[in-house]
Amino acid sequence: MGVLVHIRQVADQELKPIGSGQLVASRVVQFKEVMLATSAGPLMLRNLECFVDESDPSHGLIVGRPIMKILGYSTDELLVRARDAQTEWELAGADDTTAPTAEGTTTTQYPCAQNTAAMETSVPSVAASEDVERYETRTAFPTMAPEVLADLIRTLEQRFKVATEMGLVLEPRARLKAILSTRQDVFRFQFGDDPPVRVAPLQVRLKPGVTPTKSQPRRYSPDDRAFLERHVDALLQHSLVFRNPRSCWASAPRIVRKEEQDHDPLADPRMTVDTRAVNERRRCRGQCPFSRLLLESWKEYFTFVTHRGMYTPTRVPMGATDAVAYCQGVVEKIFGDLLGNGILCWLDDILRYAEDAAALMELLDKVLARCEEYGLKLHAKKCQFFATEVKWCGKLISAQGVRHCPERVQGLIDMPLPRTAGDLQQFLCAINWMRQGIPEHNRLTGDLYAVLERAMVLAGSRKKQKLIRFLLVDAGWSESDTACLNAVRDALVNMVPLAHPSPTAEVCLYADASQDYWGAVVTQIDPSELQLALEKQNHRPLAFLSG
Repeated sequence: MGVLVHIRQVADQELKPIGSGQLVASRVVQFKEVMLATSAGPLMLRNLECFVDESDPSHGLIVGRPIMKILGYSTDELLVRARDAQTEWELAGADDTTAPTAEGTTTTQYPCAQNTAAMETSVPSVAASEDVERYETRTAFPTMAPEVLADLIRTLEQRFKVATEMGLVLEPRARLKAILSTRQDVFRFQFGDDPPVRVAPLQVRLKPGVTPTKSQPRRYSPDDRAFLERHVDALLQHSLVFRNPRSCWASAPRIVRKEEQDHDPLADPRMTVDTRAVNERRRCRGQCPFSRLLLESWKEYFTFVTHRGMYTPTRVPMGATDAVAYCQGVVEKIFGDLLGNGILCWLDDILRYAEDAAALMELLDKVLARCEEYGLKLHAKKCQFFATEVKWCGKLISAQGVRHCPERVQGLIDMPLPRTAGDLQQFLCAINWMRQGIPEHNRLTGDLYAVLERAMVLAGSRKKQKLIRFLLVDAGWSESDTACLNAVRDALVNMVPLAHPSPTAEVCLYADASQDYWGAVVTQIDPSELQLALEKQNHRPLAFLSG
């Protein structure tokens, strides 16, 4: 079939399949993916383990009672539904010997047989250490209970309804519904037993001669402590961590507040791990392959410790050196040829764009197909399938152009006057992120940077931790600097929205300079306007530059 499978020897197992005599199986084969077709869409069984019947030359696969129970099958429920339809059934003349059709055999043509129909025992597993729960890739059947699957379907239906309300027209709407039905397995909204994303594992190299580092458990508030217990229990349940009481390495978790906690008191925070001590011992930052999976021998470096013990992750944790680069590398690996050709990716934020709704739906199908190929799961509640304006990476993006989110701009405008050099440094760094939409940025901020440079020299450091303790009045802050700060605030209010670059437009560059500063603006216009006078041309700015 052209599919690689993993086969291992096991102790002889005596099986008694229905409809045949006793057989002895001594090998187990594991399929990474088995797709079953249903009227509601495909059903994916991952890491399906099967006993091999050496005496059966047919390419059949029998799903037995243990597996059917995992999938939620119940003989009694089936009979109850039949009784609800009618209490008596006339079966005379019913033909139950009809050979299966080609359509009926497409979901079972796989090169081995699982003969466990009447067997309640499970496949023997590798013995675990007495002291450490070693991680094993558990059989990743659809882990969503029926009620969870129903919630996921309702969530996708709500997302579909939102797309309709945003103006998605009839034909693309039908296409979206078909895509969500076919690609349903891509979506999750809680942990599952899904295998890691199919990318090369992360390689971790330590500096020569380093010794392990082990943090002590930290104290947390009662709410954070309760969250930590729930979260670690969920990680354990789905084999995302394993207990490791003998680890020589341990870092402390750090609980980070989420934005939704401001309006939802029941929302959970986020757990990160303070791996700074581990990061200091790592070598060659920025030169490691990208991954969401850790190699077995390197997992222990990222062990974290709580009040209930030490746990070693099986995925790359947030907080590790270059974790941002790892995540970005994963999405670039997965979506490679699509980047810049219909999608933009920054970490876990994926933006699709197209000239019309039909093209956008086809692009969605490509994105979800790529997610299926690599085993990447998307959070259903955070997906938006159609919109005319979206917030992405702190910016509002629409057909009209790109502008910064008003609430972020207003937050900078409402900031109190900086008291310390650290406050001023933070303000200027935020303004610098928006400089492409601010004409004459360097001229407006020049005096503020001069004050900051004086403060850095006097403080003897350029790091915020030291600058936050240095008062600006000691660096000569004056009323003219306050006026300069207010001028920057006014520029934020009047920031210019930027246009999307057009491949058919003419690009124009206008520049000017003085003895102190230089400035430039890059614009685009329709080629037909080149013959018009400058004041009559409709220039759309792409970026403002200054220095």
